[in-house]
Amino acid sequence: SIVQEISLVTVNVDGLGKNYGRSPIERMTSILEEVLRTSPDFLLMQEVTMPMYMEIQRVLADWKVKKRHVQSEEYFNVTATKWPGKAADKSTSFPFPSSNNGRHTLTVRRGDWAVINVHAESGSLAFGAR
Repeated sequence: SIVQEISLVTVNVDGLGKNYGRSPIERMTSILEEVLRTSPDFLLMQEVTMPMYMEIQRVLADWKVKKRHVQSEEYFNVTATKWPGKAADKSTSFPFPSSNNGRHTLTVRRGDWAVINVHAESGSLAFGAR
């Protein structure tokens, strides 16, 4: 049998939610430099902002970069893959209906793989989020 392997990295790019002393773009550049040293096939990021997303697209220009088409909050999930695309590949995104923070899934299907990026609801009300 043929064994397939992928290398996947996931990172919450604003996990501490504080003033970092550098712009979001500078932080995103540093995060990508560090993460790319591991040579991932998939890169899953949570709490991305639009300026960060633009930097991701610039740095990962030869990757396929996906996000939800419409965000209801400032932060959103982004999945990037360097695997070559195929006609059957696709991505989908679904919101959590009870999320107060615009939380959603982002699924990227590439070949035999389906990779789901999610940033779960947090806080005391998270238990009821679906």
